[in-house]
Amino acid sequence: MLGKPRRKIIRYFSLIMKKVLILAYDFPPFVSVGGLRPHNWFKYFKEFDIEPIVVTRQWEEYFINEMDYIKPSRSKSTVIEENGFGTIIKASYSPNFPNRLYLKYGENRFRFVRKTCSLFFEIAQYYWNTGPKKSIYGAADKFLQTNNVDVIIATGDPFVLFHYASKLSEKHATPWIADYRDPWSFGLGMEKKTIYKKWNRYIERKTLANVAFVTTASNIFISKIQLLTEKQIHLIPNGYDPEVIEELVLQNSSNDILTIGFIGSIYEWNPIELFLKVLSQFVSKNGTDSIRLNLYGINNHVYIQELIDKDFPNLKSVVNIYSRLPYNEVIVESSKSNVLLLFNYYAIIGTKIYDYIGMKIPILFCFTNEPEADKLVDKHKGMNDYRDLPFDVQEQLISSKNAGLIVKNANHLHTVIDQLFVEFQETKEIKCITKESFEYSRRNQTGKLVQLINKIIIE
Repeated sequence: MLGKPRRKIIRYFSLIMKKVLILAYDFPPFVSVGGLRPHNWFKYFKEFDIEPIVVTRQWEEYFINEMDYIKPSRSKSTVIEENGFGTIIKASYSPNFPNRLYLKYGENRFRFVRKTCSLFFEIAQYYWNTGPKKSIYGAADKFLQTNNVDVIIATGDPFVLFHYASKLSEKHATPWIADYRDPWSFGLGMEKKTIYKKWNRYIERKTLANVAFVTTASNIFISKIQLLTEKQIHLIPNGYDPEVIEELVLQNSSNDILTIGFIGSIYEWNPIELFLKVLSQFVSKNGTDSIRLNLYGINNHVYIQELIDKDFPNLKSVVNIYSRLPYNEVIVESSKSNVLLLFNYYAIIGTKIYDYIGMKIPILFCFTNEPEADKLVDKHKGMNDYRDLPFDVQEQLISSKNAGLIVKNANHLHTVIDQLFVEFQETKEIKCITKESFEYSRRNQTGKLVQLINKIIIE
């Protein structure tokens, strides 16, 4: 193993491009919001004289449902791919015992056994080399035994990748960075799991002991992370892919019908039922050919379809549900919308808001003061850890960029949809004059991260 003085000599005098090893569980071809952040580092690092090496698991192109998520990889060996952006090391994946039970017997059998075993593996992976993600550590360690890198970045969740990065940092004398896409021990919904929460907080504090610095995608996480480490914490927001969006014709599509688009997951705390209720009332008054709602890549299409069939049958021809699509295709399809629906995530800024702003299509933001929506949040999300933080971060961003319409409640939504309908009938478009959004491009955010990386490389 190289000592620190010799490593510094290599860094200062070598003509080889700086190298960064990225531990990222979610990564294309797996379609997920979590995979976009590390993928764009991979995509843009070389523009800033950094060669990226991504260590991820093997994902198959056929990912359709949750079972595909835990199916074993086709290859039992590590697969290494190189392209113009860098190197991707794809570790093999083998499902653990509870996942094998799930694959063989389905969701409804052996639930207690699966849950108990999953808890065991969740805890044990921080003490022994076990669990379904261990191959990522093995592949990264093997690479580092014969290759030097300047920095290791782990992006979570899963947060066991932080643990791996911490171990690799000590073993190979390489600084590491913890990137929080989501919260760990202070995660929403964790407040009811008191013992488990305390254990996670202990592991999180221990893991961060040797971190160089921390980055996070959301400003609200900073105050919570500061309780666990004295290291510097830097905000690197998510953003939109400039190349994908800039290639689009950034103007409302010439639709014959007013079209509302929505991208991504619909969570239990999102007031989708209330929104559909208002939409149903609008359709009852104006007809099924007056409006369309297109849902792209939602996570619970069966539930939404059953909800429509049972409670809002007049929306059957109004609401279109599309399967999971790659990011580029989702952006292309959703860019045909006249308005883009965004639910309030309260203290969380989210990811899709940046894509919406980048597309310069009016955002329909629901809701800022709707009691029914607030009850859903308290029931399903658990916001107690965030009650002392601003709940209007999305609203402020939309307003600052003049990017859309802020809807207070269901009654206000009735009025807003009526106004949009009138405007569309008169002009066949919905105007939106979004202010300059380049600062939120993922290329720009990558540049900010590179500046931080360069500082620790020369220390």
